[in-house]
Amino acid sequence: MRAGICITATEQQYFQERGYSSPKRCNLVHSMIELAHNLGKRAVAEGIEDARTLDQLRKWGCDIGQGYFIGKPMPAAEILEWLEQVISLAIY
Repeated sequence: MRAGICITATEQQYFQERGYSSPKRCNLVHSMIELAHNLGKRAVAEGIEDARTLDQLRKWGCDIGQGYFIGKPMPAAEILEWLEQVISLAIY
């Protein structure tokens, strides 16, 4: 598996602290996703905590995301049940 470029919780603050009203902050995150793709890597966003952030990252082409909005930490025994629920909600 090739390593991706990780958009960390630090960048998450660009959305949460000042919202989406700062074009410079949004452009930085979007540019990081494009940079990852231009280097042949996948962009991985961490700390996704709301639907709006997830939707925007998808629009920008972010490949992988994780965070409380997607799924909170859970015991290993619960992962399969959680995956079944997520897959059943997926729209293809």
